[in-house]
Amino acid sequence: MQPIKMSQPGSQRHSFWIWGWLGLISYLALFWHLGAVGLVDETEPIFAETSRQMWITGDWITPTFNGLERFDKPPLIYWLQATAYYLLGLNEWAVRIPSAIAALVQVVFGAATLLRFGGSRGHQENLTQPPWGLSRAWWAALLGGTLLATTPLTLVWGRTGVSDMVLVACVSGAMWAFFWAYAGSGRHWYLVFYTLLGLGILAKGPVALVLPGLSLGLFLLWLGRDHALKVMREMGLIAGTVVVLVITLPWYVAVIGRHGWAYVQDFFGYHNVARFTQVVNNHSAPWYFYGLVVLVGFLPYSVHLPLVMARLRFWQRQRWRGIPRDQHLGLFALCWFGAVFGFFSMAVTKLPSYLLPLMPAAAMLVALEWSRQLTAVPDLSQSHHRIPWPDWITGILNAAFLAVLAGLGWQLPRLLGPDDAAPDLTAAIQTFHLPTGSLVGWGLAFGLAVVLLGLRQVRWLWTANVLGSLGLVVLLFSSAIFALNDARQVPLRELALELRADTSEAQQDPVLMVGVFKPSLVFYSQRTIIPVPDPGQLSQVLQDLAATTEPFTGAWVVGLKQDLVLAQLSLDEGQDFDPYGLVRIEDP
Repeated sequence: MQPIKMSQPGSQRHSFWIWGWLGLISYLALFWHLGAVGLVDETEPIFAETSRQMWITGDWITPTFNGLERFDKPPLIYWLQATAYYLLGLNEWAVRIPSAIAALVQVVFGAATLLRFGGSRGHQENLTQPPWGLSRAWWAALLGGTLLATTPLTLVWGRTGVSDMVLVACVSGAMWAFFWAYAGSGRHWYLVFYTLLGLGILAKGPVALVLPGLSLGLFLLWLGRDHALKVMREMGLIAGTVVVLVITLPWYVAVIGRHGWAYVQDFFGYHNVARFTQVVNNHSAPWYFYGLVVLVGFLPYSVHLPLVMARLRFWQRQRWRGIPRDQHLGLFALCWFGAVFGFFSMAVTKLPSYLLPLMPAAAMLVALEWSRQLTAVPDLSQSHHRIPWPDWITGILNAAFLAVLAGLGWQLPRLLGPDDAAPDLTAAIQTFHLPTGSLVGWGLAFGLAVVLLGLRQVRWLWTANVLGSLGLVVLLFSSAIFALNDARQVPLRELALELRADTSEAQQDPVLMVGVFKPSLVFYSQRTIIPVPDPGQLSQVLQDLAATTEPFTGAWVVGLKQDLVLAQLSLDEGQDFDPYGLVRIEDP
């Protein structure tokens, strides 16, 4: 197959503004105030501390946390964070920058893919006066990049120092690299595909191979067995397998050689197979859970997914088989979405972050359909043109969804349940005017949607959704993260820094945390913390420590004040970091 030509924009002069827009929106969504607040319990500080241990010990093979081996995840995220510590110092920026960069790479690669293949040659465009002088390909890139940066799941995990966004960047990058090669842009893209698969396996294990494998298998088989076999021959599977093994085997061989069956059983058995076949860490959910995750995690664009999927007419397999490869991007994205959604729906353990790998596919699906509407002939902006009833229904649902979001935002303080670790969270939310901001942001988006529906400008509804998303970005990262930080994390961080600043002999004494264990205490105190889940067992744990420690000069006990009471401790001689307390025990 001959290499295809880059889709031509309606006007090259717009490229600066479009890429500038995507750069601005990515900065606001991913980098603005990235390190302005402390690490958020529970998971983020575990990754941060594990990486810190690699950094200070120089052991880049065995991840450790709180004095124990941590076999939950492979090392790529730890390597990236530890490297960031070298470059940026030990701070929140360094913890989160790998995730933010991974999300940015996803935005750029996704937009570039839509720019290259989003302008279908079989699509009839209004070439005389396209909106803003942009071709379909440029519209797809503009909209797709915006969606990739601003969906709620990306906003959360793109700014959190854990392995999820690095995995998603590897998986989505591998999928896009495959499509570039598949559509005729050069077989060197298959090398990129296999390289990213290998990095994905180092980021989170076999799932980085399973998700692209299922997605590509569904896509190729949908187009026919002969087609699938032909593409598999093109892919150079043997050479690709060698590339993946060269990237992944050295570390896996090293860690298994050091820890043997314990690592195999813990990582592959418990953290991979068991998560699919049984409930792990109480993360169970009903069968419809992931439908809600897509609805919320891809809001406000999620209401458009049923229509854009139906518009592909994916069931017409013969039609798709007769279409050139470079026009398969829509079907490719749909198979990607369906494979990931189906796989994790079958898994017994369920978490919202598991659906992160399908968000790029969802963004592509919506961007492709919206760009088609914007450049289609006849011009949908003409008032006499009959708008199809599915578009009307979707538009009305879109407006209603925006109204619901405005109402939920206004009622946010009432919707939040009690949190013993943040009893002042509701007050902090009011202080930072989050309900008002949410009502105004989503309310303006709703008002614009109603106006557009009244003017029969259904194809411009995307502007209302983007307006709402931008309002969410500004609200989250100018106010919400600070409210959450002040109410939930600051007291514990101050307590941890107090422990860390202690230069007396007591600095060497053990630290115990009764009740709920908070990993940020380990990171900020830079101390090993002994968890005591049952406050009633504190006395026995202290006696055991006294019997096995020579000399035993005392211990520090940390916990929520109600847990300290259950442990029969008094804060009269301790320190108050409301809602936490710090008590010194001299004699158990």
